[in-house]
This record gives sequence, C-alpha cells and structure tokens, in this order.
Amino acid sequence: MQLDGIRDKKVKEIALEVPYPRMSEDTAKKIREIVEEHAGEIPVAESVGQSQMRLKVNHHFKVQPGPELNAALLNVHASARYVF
Repeated sequence: MQLDGIRDKKVKEIALEVPYPRMSEDTAKKIREIVEEHAGEIPVAESVGQSQMRLKVNHHFKVQPGPELNAALLNVHASARYVF
C-alpha cells in the first residue's frame, strides 16, 4: 500500500494557526489568497485553545491539504493543523 498522501486523505478539517504578533491585515489577506489558490474539499475550521485568538470567517473556505499548502502558509508564518 502506498503511504504517500494517505495522511492528507484522512483529514476532516484544517485549523490555521498564526502567532498573534505576526497577525496583521496584510497577513490575513495573504492567507485568504493562499486558501483560494489551494481550493479543495477540506473545510478550514475555527480553532480555539489556550493562548489563541479566534477569528470568525464570513465565508466557508475549503482547501486541498498537502505540501504545497503547508509551504505557502509557512511563507506568511502560518501553519495548518490537521484535524482527523
């Protein structure tokens, strides 16, 4: 059985995490562009936890998980937390 991509196929949703000091209006715009460029079937979830700020999104965004999405998010100091 091929293991390449199996993790990406089991994802139920993706929570985007950005360190608070890095969050700005420009960062939010870049993240939206990245999400739109990597459109797919996996919903982007709202993430809440210790020392996190919750962002409410007016649209339902869905992305295609994978190394390309992860690399693009890292360029804006964001990361994708996969929820299985």
